[in-house]
Amino acid sequence: MITNKFKNLNKWFKNDNIVTISELTNNEFELLKNMANLGVITNIDNRVFVPNDYTPNDYLIRQLVLQNGIYCNQSALYLWNLTDSFNFDITMAFRQGYILPKSRFQRWTNDLKVKQIRTPLLNQDIEQISVDGTKKKITLYNRERTLIDILNKKSLIDNEEISNAYKKYLNSTNKNMNKLLTIAQRMNKEEKVRNILGVVI
Repeated sequence: MITNKFKNLNKWFKNDNIVTISELTNNEFELLKNMANLGVITNIDNRVFVPNDYTPNDYLIRQLVLQNGIYCNQSALYLWNLTDSFNFDITMAFRQGYILPKSRFQRWTNDLKVKQIRTPLLNQDIEQISVDGTKKKITLYNRERTLIDILNKKSLIDNEEISNAYKKYLNSTNKNMNKLLTIAQRMNKEEKVRNILGVVI
C-alpha cells in the first residue's frame, strides 16, 4: 500500500495503477525512481512505475516498455480467448526495419517472436483490450485479422487449433462475417477462409 509518508503518490496513482515515463517530467521521473529505490513503488526498466500492491498484466507491460508492437497470431488468438492453448513464445508485429532492443530489455524480448510488416498493412485492423486497474490498453489485431493471420505457414499453428479458433469465433456473440470476409479478400485469403468455414459450420 502507498504509505502516508508518500501521500503525493496519489498524484500519479489515484486514477491509474500504471504510470509511464512519457507521462512524467524529468523531475517527476527522478522522484519516482528515488521512491522505487526506497521500495515504495516498483520501477519496471525505467519505463513504467506501478504501486507495490498492484500486479500488472505482462502483455500490457511489454508493450509499454518496448513502446512499440502489436500483438498478433497466436498471442492475439489467446488474448481474444479464441484458443485454450498458451504459447510461451509471444508474437508481435512491428514496422519493417524495426530493431528489437534485446540487450536493453532482455526480460521482455527473450521469448518474443517478431513479425515485420510494411505500412499501411501494419496499422490496419487494430483494436484494444482494457486491463483491470489501469486506463492503459493492450493493442492487438482484431479477431478477424487474427483468424486470417494464423493461416500463414509461418504462424506454425496446426489445423486443429485453427479449426477450434474458427468454431469459437462462430459461436461468439460478437462475430462479424462480413468483416472477416472483407479482410480475407484484402489479404488474399478469402478462398482459404471460405474453405475452413465450410468445414466447421
